[in-house]
Amino acid sequence: MSRSYRGRNNYCGHNTGAYTVRLKERRRKRKPHIDEEINRDSTSCLVEHCMKEFDVFVLGEGDDLTYYFQLPDEIGWFSIISGAPIYANTNDMKLFKSLKKTYIFGDTIRSIYVMPKYRGMGYQSEIIKTVKKCVNRCGSFAMAFCDPFELPNEDKITTLLEAMELFHGEHQQPLDYETQLEKQIARFEREHFRNIDWSYHAGHTDIRQQYIYVSPHIPQDDWKVIESLLVA
Repeated sequence: MSRSYRGRNNYCGHNTGAYTVRLKERRRKRKPHIDEEINRDSTSCLVEHCMKEFDVFVLGEGDDLTYYFQLPDEIGWFSIISGAPIYANTNDMKLFKSLKKTYIFGDTIRSIYVMPKYRGMGYQSEIIKTVKKCVNRCGSFAMAFCDPFELPNEDKITTLLEAMELFHGEHQQPLDYETQLEKQIARFEREHFRNIDWSYHAGHTDIRQQYIYVSPHIPQDDWKVIESLLVA
């Protein structure tokens, strides 16, 4: 299945384009909207390349920045947290001391959402494949959290904006969480994402939910940091 997601859709009534990225001051539920242009000088290579493939809007979150990339025709979105640190494994001190770098910064696929009527059509897999293509262009890596969620009253949601507002206020684990988790893990593993122990920074997820895809062209010193965290 081959799709091009490069569209010129409007979001919240505004032309987002590929590089028009804006941010609204956070409200009670951090509703996505438009206010202030983002500084593209601070974006990572992966985010830059994803901007060429998808329309994008953004919300700040803590010390990192979360980018929400929108698929055309109200199909769905996915988010990337940019600028998260990865520290090398300190359990093997001999290995740790031999590294030229002890940490690196990278990007993480944090959530993928497809509107109910478009599910089962391969859109989540296509998103992962496109991000993977961007990673290879950059010679970098992308982490991913496998963490299925559902929105309340999903059958009544008609727009991505409604879905986003619910996601930032009331998303929850599905009743068949384990089944959905296994499907999500399989989806990433089919695209050669590998299991990584990033528990130090991974919040409520555990090791089996933490994955990474690494470009064959990644700098060797960066690879050594990642290699120390791979799960056998």
